Order: sequence, then C-alpha cells, then structure tokens
Amino acid sequence: LALDDAIKAAKHKRDAARKALEGVDSEQSELRAYLSKFLLAAQLGCRASELTSVEVREVAEEARARILGRGGQALRALEQDCRVSVDLDRKGATSVARISGLEAGVAKAVAKIKAIAAQVALDVELTAPVLLVLWNRRPTGAGAAARLVDEIANRHQVKLELRGGDERGGRVHG
Repeated sequence: LALDDAIKAAKHKRDAARKALEGVDSEQSELRAYLSKFLLAAQLGCRASELTSVEVREVAEEARARILGRGGQALRALEQDCRVSVDLDRKGATSVARISGLEAGVAKAVAKIKAIAAQVALDVELTAPVLLVLWNRRPTGAGAAARLVDEIANRHQVKLELRGGDERGGRVHG
C-alpha cells in the first residue's frame, strides 16, 4: 500500500513537471517567433510593427521541393529577391508556407510560390495517339530511348515517364 502511494505521488510529480515544461516550450516558441520577427525587421531596416505575415496553404510536396531547391538554394534566393523570411512546415502530404516581411515583398513571394505550385500541379496522362507516336519514333540502340525522353523533357522542362510492356502508358509532370 505504501508502495502504491509512492508510485501515485511520483506520477503526480511527473505530470506536474510535464505541464510546467509544456508552458516553457510554448513560451520559448513564442519568444523565438518574436525574436525572428525583430531580426527580420533589423535586416530589412524597418520596425517589427511594419512587417506582415501570410500563409500559403496546401503546398504540394513536389512544389515544396522546387521552392526549397537543392540544399535550400532556391528558398534562399526567393528570400533575398523578395526580402522576406519563408518557413515551410509539413502538414501531412502538403506543406504550409509562412511568409513574413514588408507587404510588397510578401505579395511578390506569395505570387512566386503560387506560380511554382501551379507549374508543378500540371500532371497530364498521355493520350493513346501521343504514346503511339512516341513509342514508334523511339530510336533503337543502347540508351537511345532514354536520350529521347531526356531530350523531350529538357526541351519542354517537364518530366516524361513512359511505361512499356503490358502496362504501356505515360505521364507528363511539370
């Protein structure tokens, strides 16, 4: 019985400590948000009260990848060009982009992000006549088919997938 009381007391202390830590975590998160806002204002040479923030919801994973770029390079370029700060948070299969900065820069960044998302959203199933032309015009030889697909993809800045065999078909992405 004394052991049960000791366990209950320990659990009560543990729960109280967890609640206290949750409060600290939310306060730290709030402080981080304020600090980043003040740092951005200092970087832009304005007051924090002049900054605005906008969320772009449901950014597809493919668009998120293009917004970030290799090693975050495209995101840094977007932030520098528009003079904003962009945070991309995953929310399941999509992401939310939080853009902060001066109003004109935020509007420019939102337009760019929406343009990237619209470009990536293009996903077309190839029709039978198009597939027939592609399959019949495919060159022969080792790697020739891959070169043709690469040439078409590069020329039109899309991703082209051709499937052979019983599941002959194709898609264009981008």
